[in-house]
Parts: sequence; C-alpha cells; structure tokens
Amino acid sequence: MERLQRSKLGRILDRFAVESEPGLSNAQLMLTNEDLKPVDPERRIWRSRNFVAFWIADCFNINTWMISASNVQGGLSWYESWICTWLGYAIAGCFVCLTGRIGAKYHLSFPVSSRASFGIWGSLWPVINRAVMACIWYGVQSWIGGTCVRLMISSIWRSWDQYDGPQNTMPAASGTNTRDFVSFFLFWLGSLPFLWFPVYKIRHLFTVKSFVAPAAGIAFFIWAIVAAGGLGPIVKQPSTIHGSERAWAIIKGIMSAIANFAALIVNNPDFARFARRPKDALWSQLITIPVGFALTSFIGIIASSSSTVIFGGDPIWDPLDLLQRFLEQPNAGGATRFGVFVIAAAFTLAQLGTNIAANSISAGTDMTALLPRWISIRRGSYICAIIGIAMCPWHLLSSSNNFTTYLSAYSVFLSSIAGVIVCDYYIVRKGYLQTRDLYSTLRSGPYHYTFGVHWRAYAAYIAGILINVVGFAGAVGNKVPKGATYLYNLNFFCGFLVAAMMYYALCWISPVQATSPTGKWLEVDGDDSERSDSLVYGVNVDDAESTAGVPLGDSKGPSLKLTTRTSPSKISGIYEIPGALPIVGHLLHLGDDHASVCEKWWRTYKHSVFEIRLGNTRAVVINSFEDCKRMLLGHQSASIDRPTLYTFHGVISSTQGFTIGSSPWDDSCKNKRKAAGQTLGRPAMRRYQPMFDLETLCIVRDLVRDSQGDEKFLDIRPYLQRYALNTTLTLCYGIRMDSVWDDMLREVLEVGSAISLLRSASENYQDYIPILRYMPNNEKTQRSKSLRARRDKYLTDLLDRVREKIQHGTDKPCVSAAILKDEETKLTEVGVSSICLSLVSGGFETIPGTLTSCIGSLSTPEGQVFQERAYQDIKRHYPNTEDAWTESLHAESVPHINAIVKEAGRYYTVSSMNLPRRAYEDIIFDGARIPKGTMILINAQAANHSTEHFGPDADKFNPERWLSSISPPEETPMSGIQHFSFGAGSRACSGQLIATRLLYTALVRLICSFKMVASETEPPNVDYVDYNQFKSALVAIPRDFKIKLIPRDVKATERCMQQAEVRTKDAYY
Repeated sequence: MERLQRSKLGRILDRFAVESEPGLSNAQLMLTNEDLKPVDPERRIWRSRNFVAFWIADCFNINTWMISASNVQGGLSWYESWICTWLGYAIAGCFVCLTGRIGAKYHLSFPVSSRASFGIWGSLWPVINRAVMACIWYGVQSWIGGTCVRLMISSIWRSWDQYDGPQNTMPAASGTNTRDFVSFFLFWLGSLPFLWFPVYKIRHLFTVKSFVAPAAGIAFFIWAIVAAGGLGPIVKQPSTIHGSERAWAIIKGIMSAIANFAALIVNNPDFARFARRPKDALWSQLITIPVGFALTSFIGIIASSSSTVIFGGDPIWDPLDLLQRFLEQPNAGGATRFGVFVIAAAFTLAQLGTNIAANSISAGTDMTALLPRWISIRRGSYICAIIGIAMCPWHLLSSSNNFTTYLSAYSVFLSSIAGVIVCDYYIVRKGYLQTRDLYSTLRSGPYHYTFGVHWRAYAAYIAGILINVVGFAGAVGNKVPKGATYLYNLNFFCGFLVAAMMYYALCWISPVQATSPTGKWLEVDGDDSERSDSLVYGVNVDDAESTAGVPLGDSKGPSLKLTTRTSPSKISGIYEIPGALPIVGHLLHLGDDHASVCEKWWRTYKHSVFEIRLGNTRAVVINSFEDCKRMLLGHQSASIDRPTLYTFHGVISSTQGFTIGSSPWDDSCKNKRKAAGQTLGRPAMRRYQPMFDLETLCIVRDLVRDSQGDEKFLDIRPYLQRYALNTTLTLCYGIRMDSVWDDMLREVLEVGSAISLLRSASENYQDYIPILRYMPNNEKTQRSKSLRARRDKYLTDLLDRVREKIQHGTDKPCVSAAILKDEETKLTEVGVSSICLSLVSGGFETIPGTLTSCIGSLSTPEGQVFQERAYQDIKRHYPNTEDAWTESLHAESVPHINAIVKEAGRYYTVSSMNLPRRAYEDIIFDGARIPKGTMILINAQAANHSTEHFGPDADKFNPERWLSSISPPEETPMSGIQHFSFGAGSRACSGQLIATRLLYTALVRLICSFKMVASETEPPNVDYVDYNQFKSALVAIPRDFKIKLIPRDVKATERCMQQAEVRTKDAYY
C-alpha cells in the first residue's frame, strides 16, 4: 500500500525522476535505469565502418592539432614531433581496444563495467573522475569551437575584431573579451539541440563530419604550404633543443598524445557497447586511431612549422590563431576571407562532433551512474554543457604550457583507474563477468566487497597516483628532484603499471570472487533478452556458469594422508590408456572435455572399456552403447553406488544432504528415491497438469509478444530457462515466482548453476589430487562453502513457505507438501530438501539445454522437414489446435513429437559424462574383475552416438530413426533403454517422466503456434559436441543462436492462450 503522506520535496523529486522499473528500493534505483542497462540487440548497430567514421571524425579537431603543434613549439623538429604522435596514438589505440573490449562483449557502459573492479558503490569515484574530466573538456572544446565561430564572423564583418579592443565590455579580470565570449556562447548555444539525440542515432553526424572536417584540414594544409613557398623551407627547420633535453621532449610528446586519450581510454566502453560484435570494435579502432590522429597531427605540425616561415618568430601552435593571422594580413582580400570562413565552418562542425562524442555523451553516461533515478544520458549531457560554460575554459588555453600541464595532471588519476580495470578484466577475471551482479544490491554479491567498495582496487589506485605525486608538484612549479620529474614525464605508464601490478598482487594474496570458473579465458556471451528483465537482483539467467569462480572462506590444513598411489591397483584384463603422469594421471590429457577425449581413445585404441587414472583415483570408462547397457542393466545392483567427491559431497552437501542422483547407496538414499517415486510417477502426473499448462502458456505468450509477428529474431534459450526453472520450483514447492526477476528465482539459478560446475569431473582436480585441498587460499573450497551457505538459506526459506501454506490450508499440489503431509514417509527436513534440490537442479540444468538444442536443429533447413512433418502429425492426431493444446497435457500420443523428444535426448547428450558410479561389490565384466569401490564412468555421449548401435548416421540429428513408418508416422516398438541421457537402471533419473512430458507439451504447443526458422547470421550449432559452449560443466549449455518465429494460425493461437489463461488463472498464484 502506498504511503498517504508524502513530503512536498518528495513529490517534486518524483516528478523529475526518469522512467524506472516499478517496485525497486532506493538502493536498487541507484544502480540502474534505461541508460545503464546492457544495450539491447536492436541498438547494437555500430559496424566497423561506423567506428572508422567515428574516429576519423574525432581525430580532425583543433585540440589534436594543438597538442602535436605544441611539440614543435617545445623545440622539436617537424618529423620528431610527428614520430611522437605516431607512437603516442598507436599506444593509446591499444589501450582503447583493451578497455573497449569490455563494452563490446558485454554491452556495458563504463560506469557499470567499473563496478566489477571498484565495487558497486566504489565505482562512483572513478565515474566522478571521468565525469569531471568530460565536463572540463566540454568547456575547453566549446571555447575552441567558439573561436571557430569568431573567425566565421570576422571573415564576414571585420569590425567584429573591435570587440576585442575599443568596444570590449568585459572587465580585464574576466580573462576574456566581448568578441571571444559572445562567439563562445553562440557555439555553446548552437550545440544544445544536438545533445537531445540518443547515442545510437547520432552516428550520422560523425559520418558527415568524417568527410567535411578532413577536407577542410587538407585545404588548410595546402594553403599553409603554398603561403610558405613550398614544403622545403618548412621541413628544413631543425630542432632547437639537443641532448637529454631533446630526448625528454620526445618522451613528453609521446605522453601528451596518450594523455590526450586518457579519458577516452577509460570510457571507451560507452561507445564500444553499441558494436554488433566485439571484432567490429577491435581492428577498426586499433588501426584508425593512430592513422587518423597521426595524419591530423601531421597537418597541424606542418601548418605550425609554416607559420615560422610565413610570419617569422615562434611557431603558432593554435591553427585558429594562424587563420586569424591570415585574416589580419594587409593584403587579405575576399578570397582569403572566404577561405577562412569555409575552413572555420568545417572546424566548427568538427568541434561539435568531438564535443558530443568525447564529452557530452561520456559525461551524461557517467552522471546516470551517479544519480540514475533522476539523470538520463540526455539530462547528463545538458548538465555537462552548463558546467562547461561555468568553468571559464579560456583560462586553461591561455598558453600551451597550461594546457599540457593540465592534460598530464588529470591523466595521472585516469591512468590508475585504467590500470585497475584492465588488470581486473584481463588478468584476474580472465574476461569473466556476471552481468546481473553488476546491478545487485545483495551483500553476498561478488562485486559488493566491503560495503560496496573494493579495497584492493582503491589501494592499487592510490599507489598508481602516489608514484606521480612528487613529479606533479614539480610540473606546477615546485622544486623537486630530477628523478621525480623524469618519472612524471612517464606519468601515464607509471600510474597504469603500478596500479595494475599492485592490484594483481593484492588479488593474488587475497583472491576476489567471480573469476573464470575454468581458470582460463572465459567471456560469457550476453543474453539478448536480458534487457526485458530486471537486472538489479542477481545473476543473468543465461550465465549457467555464473558464480563458479567465487572464492570465499578459509581452507584448512592437511588432515589426510597424501599419496600418489592409485586405489585400487591396475585391473587385470582391462586395457589401461597409456601416458598417465605421476600425481595427475590422465587429467591433463582429458582437459575440459572428458567425454570427447574418451570417445577418441575408444576409437584409437579399439577398446570400448578401458581404465584411466584421475589423479590418485582409478576409474573404468564405458563407451559403447551395448557395453553401457550391459554394465547398468546387467550389473544394476553392483553399479548402483555413487562415489563421494571432496568438493561436492564433502563441502557443498555437508549440511543439506546429497541430491538423490549423487547420494551413495544407503538407507537414506533408498527412502528418498521411494518418496520421490511416489510423487513423480505416472499416477501423480495428473495433479501437475495445471502447472504444465500455465508454464507452456507463458512461453508461447512471451514469444508471441517479443517476436513481433515474424519481424524479429530471438534467442529462445532464456525463455526455456525460465520455463524449466519455474516449472521445477512449482513442482517442488507449489510456489510460482511472480516474475522472472524475482529475487529468490535469481538466487536459485545463480547458486544452482555454480554448483553444477562444481559437480563436474573435469573441473575439480582437488577431488583426485588431495594435496590441492590444502593449498593456501583454496578457491574451490572457499567458493563451495559460500555457495553452500547461500543454498542452505533459500532451501530453508522455500520449505518454510510450504509449511506456512500447509498450516493455512492454501498449499498447492507439489512434491514437498505431499511428503510433509505423508506421515508414513518419515523423512527429515534435510531429506525433503534433498529431493527438491535434486529436482530443481536437474530440471533447470537439463530441460532448457535439451529443448533449446532440439529447437535449434528443427529450425535449420534440414530440420524444418522434420518440423513440418511433426506439425502434420499433430493435426492428424488432434482435431484442432485447441485440442492439441489441452490433450498434450494428458498423454504423449503424437509419434513424430515423441520421436523428436527421443532424438533430442539422444543426440544432444545434456550430461555427456554421466554422474560417476562406484562398484558396490566386485563386478565381473568380460572376464575381468572390477574391485568393489572402483569408480565407473558412463560415457553417455559416446554411447548415444555409437555407430554400432544407431548406424552410420549416428552423428546426425534424425528423429525418424525412432519411427517404423513415416507416412503415416508410427513409432518403432521398443523396450528397455533408448539412450543414456537420463542414466539407466536403478539409478536412472527420478524425474525423467516429468521431463519427457515437459518436453512433449512444449514442443506440441510451439510447433502448433510457430514455424521456427534459423537465423542466417546467427544460426544454431548442431554439432553434438561443439554445440556445448562449456564442456567442463556437468551439463551442456548450448551456444547462443537466434530463430525467427513465423505464426502459423494467429487466431487459433490467441484462442488457445485465452482458454489456457482461464484454466490457469487460480493455479500456483
């Protein structure tokens, strides 16, 4: 209920608040608004050519000219100054690409991306630094633009110059005059309308500028050369300084170019985030920046050098002063005045584009992070303009010394910020960011650190500044040691390197959370649909590896005997793969993809069954379909046990119990499987039909809404993830999350996804090499403890909700309620949590991957044949679409859909290497005795693609292999195991009946509603190995792709949705 009493100030502030998501707290409103969210796909439209045009437009500005020309004024020859420019801008281009990659990959602005390194609230200081720099630069560039306007007016009315003399009305203390200030104000005023347009639309201004400004610069260049009597007199001018003074002048020239880019280096993500693909923002910037700025600088250098020949005296470092001198010549006629007017007009356009690109947009973006509730990019740009006029920028440009001193001074602060950000992204996190946690106010979030501030980043930042403090004091006129001055001449490098090294050292001593879960380079592909969801609560639904790199807690010292001897010893009669190394065994050979390597070994060594060493653990690997079947069905009782692994069982599951699938075979596991079977068997399916109805309705409804007819290509995976997660939570707890951004929904997904990685056999070397468990700052153990605590909290909260509903008589049909109300079950709270945890984790891990990959295959040109036949088969079995929607809830009666479900499970083996088993007793297999306690690995991927069982096309997606007849479709009668994706035998997945019905119902409704067509530019990967983007995870996470959804019968679909809404209006709400 809204508060009835509100202060007058509060009502006024609310009136000026920008649009935001409803229901957010003040803290959450401080983290997000529309301009701070990742750029949605529709606005990722900057191609390589747009970045080229952007930098060509940006490089032709007066400021670049002045910086390079000031080197000539400092005593360097023209070619020395130009070499400095080339080197400086080439280095700056590398830094720009380093920081821009973050924006191009994750589509995040600088204020948001800096939260990863400086903390959710600690990032505000770097943002303030950048915003202040942008505002000051806006004023400087506006003043220079005003000088261009003054030249335009003076070239028409020569009397305008009198307002710098007899008719000047400005006091001497102001530091300016009527002519210059009015010209400046006219430029400032004329810029305001251009600040209105959004960033992605303003790119056309840069395109126009990229043609007009260079043309004017070249014209000026030619004019200066002609006026000087050719290049000869210009290029023959030598350096006026020598020795070490000359060497340090060269270094200062290089650093001036880099300092000119200090702000753009830090905030390049603000523009790179609009790139279609990361590579669009790479080579286009890396090449265009040094080439474009060097050519502009060359024009400035030559023009400045020519002024000495034309007018005598010191070089004129400001091109606008040079134009003014041309106007003031006694013989300046109409042609000269016209030339000055045209060049000054082009320079005005150049300044306008530069001011918008480099300053107003950057300042606006930064200010959205400071006060996102009230400031958008547009409002921030206008605030920047106001500050720019209020700061009296003419004082900074009074001399080249003032100007370059200011540049160097501020680059000290920005270089330290850049050092921390680059080190954090590339070295510490190895490209891995959890996008949603960058908007999270949760104290448990990986970027919250200490009260939202990252002390390691600030310690490194201060260290980077301190290295330059003494030299800065010398630059402003104080007497300091020469060494400090020389060090300060390298201020950007010193600040950057010291901050980066300090940050790395601190993170090595005290590891941070949310680093790459694989320990290797890992950039997570962004979720194209995340723009439609709230980002302020937790981790991206798409990021299935989301927190596997979170190191928290303490590791204990060794308490077990460390040994490299395997147990048991080599098994006689079973082939051992050669090449095992001491201590690690075959772990290094297996790499991240155990299933594929083992499948290759099967084909190479001609043994379907072989033994390997995982550290000090010996394991038997079963590969072929028939051998897997013989092991799991022929030796059910002997292979029913599970090994206990240190990370998952010893740390993560030490409080809430093991999942059903991972539990060792004991009385507790038997009781849990019995209880689960009673609530998940065929007789119990009917009670969950309203849930299936509601959740499949939500998929179709959301896809109809977001596909916009057939105008838009969609990434379907997030919709299916929400479907699976909401379904399993509802199934287990009878509680449907109110929205896809529900706090607990995000927490369940985040923790569950991370634990999925920790259950992977290829991810945890410490499970097989005991000594690794006792290393200082053991990341695996620390991360596991943190995830355990978070998981325990939400499991308790969910179960408490169910108990409360049972007490009030408002509980819905669900597994936990059924067990809690069954007095004969006699399961503990830990046992109930264990069953629900099994279903939730299994559901959201396996169903989205299988269904997403299946739809990907059906959307390909080859798959559309199967899709169309399935649609015809649906129409054959059901009289109309409404019947198809309702009957698909009750039974799986369409042969072609059943065939697709089976083939999807077979072909896309969602868990390529099944959970490991352990011999419960000695097993005699092909004459060899596998001792009790031996680990047994079922290579489901290899078995599911065994050509010996499925034929030569086992590596193809072909649902019709399951049909005995195609016209009309008839299923091939078969009994027993069909594939190994759900396991087999007594330890087969408890929820496979539910999973099959979910897949069947979803496919019937989707195929009835849409024809699914793959995108030509972002098609699905249908290779049964490479489709999985994280091969080290326990379950597959399909690579991103997009499809177009073409409505089949719009009116029929609308009727079905309306009827489903009526049926489910009271279900699970």
